[in-house]
Amino acid sequence: MLIYRKYYGGAMTVRLVAIMFVSIVTAALLVDGIFSALGLVPTHRPSIDSISERAITFNYTAVLNIVFLSVAAALFALTLRGAKDPVCGMPVSRSSPHRSERDGKTFYFCSAHCQHRFESDGGDESAPHHGALAHAGGHHHHG
Repeated sequence: MLIYRKYYGGAMTVRLVAIMFVSIVTAALLVDGIFSALGLVPTHRPSIDSISERAITFNYTAVLNIVFLSVAAALFALTLRGAKDPVCGMPVSRSSPHRSERDGKTFYFCSAHCQHRFESDGGDESAPHHGALAHAGGHHHHG
């Protein structure tokens, strides 16, 4: 929440948190209502013995776990393909038109604004304004 407060201000952060909370509670109540109306809520709880005595088997849930673990690994791998904007820290595609060469290293930027800020510091990655809140004072991203 601190990052939201710094970026949006206190009042907007409270609104965002309230909207998220109300959305989560509303979704939970809707799911409960739908499951109850369709009779999908169990009426009795299984005994602990019936659960703890089961053997570990290779069944459809194991297959689904493997499939979704593979999907998660593939999605994670996609995040590693890009570069990171040294000014704001945003993930950036290596095909970005905003790039700069320094000492044989290519830096990629999310926008011309970040590229300009980087170049105005002479390509110093450790400049004090670099970081996640670099965008707070000036520009917005458009797709």
